[in-house]
Amino acid sequence: MFHPRACLTLSLLALAMSTTAAQASDGKITFNGSITDAACAIAMGSEDLTVNLPQVTAHALPKKNAKAGSTPFQIKLDDCSVETLKNATITFNGRPDDSDETLLHLSGAKGVALQLGYEDGSLLKLNTASTAMKLNKFSNAFDLTAAYVRTAADATQGTNANDANFTVGAVSGVADFTINYK
Repeated sequence: MFHPRACLTLSLLALAMSTTAAQASDGKITFNGSITDAACAIAMGSEDLTVNLPQVTAHALPKKNAKAGSTPFQIKLDDCSVETLKNATITFNGRPDDSDETLLHLSGAKGVALQLGYEDGSLLKLNTASTAMKLNKFSNAFDLTAAYVRTAADATQGTNANDANFTVGAVSGVADFTINYK
């Protein structure tokens, strides 16, 4: 025999179980990206580079305009199409050095700045577009260098290379870059 109270109990139990199984947690997913009309995409790993310059001694920068610690680096471009835009330039924007606006200011040691350059060592002026690079289909790279440059005046007779205008220490500098296609 079927008891009505047992039927009601089974019905309530089944309803409770189905309600629990139907509960869900709500959430949110955010998708970010961009679509550009650029001829290339900046390769992963090239967007936010860190270039570690070597440690150099004060004697490696004995006089004004002396360069040391030249370090190569690349900014890579991928997925390039050369259908309409065939060349690219790069511009490094940053705080210029107080004594030479073509050089990047470095915090830390005094009397030294950072020179950006081409692979051959020639100067790439800060806040100025580079010479145009002809784009190849698919992948390209800007082959560049960074080097310390002494900006402090030469030490006077009787002082050493580490005078008041030139001090040693850790340095750092930041430059943003922009790639323009032509």
